[in-house]
Amino acid sequence: MKNNLKKMLLQDIFIGAWVYQYMEIPQKESCPMYVSAIFENGDLYLDMPGNEGDPFEAEIGEIRGIPITPETLRGFHFDEPDHNVFEKKCKGFKVVVTIFWHQHYKLIRAKIQHDNGGFQFDENIVFFHQLQEFVFKSTRRLLTLEWL
Repeated sequence: MKNNLKKMLLQDIFIGAWVYQYMEIPQKESCPMYVSAIFENGDLYLDMPGNEGDPFEAEIGEIRGIPITPETLRGFHFDEPDHNVFEKKCKGFKVVVTIFWHQHYKLIRAKIQHDNGGFQFDENIVFFHQLQEFVFKSTRRLLTLEWL
């Protein structure tokens, strides 16, 4: 299996970011995990629900972004009210992710819809950690995600 996902830099990472860990053996990505600790030397602790207290150790070079796809959005419990439109309701706002398919590429747009009706848009978002960062910058609240 060819590993073509984006390698991440330490400045891309934050506590709570959902990522993959690439494993040389068997040359594939782990299941989605979230960052639970970051160390200055580039080492990280990764965890998943139900595994708290026994984190996986990883180096920054092993970390990959989780691409936003219909399958991963469903895996993170986003509702799909319309074809290629996904929503997640949070306290005080709703995150709407729309995937536009063009002939040679896809464009992913994220939108925050506040309960009072206001909107904020972002540019193209590709990975879940970017979506989490966008939500935090827009709302000052964490986007709580849980895999399957």
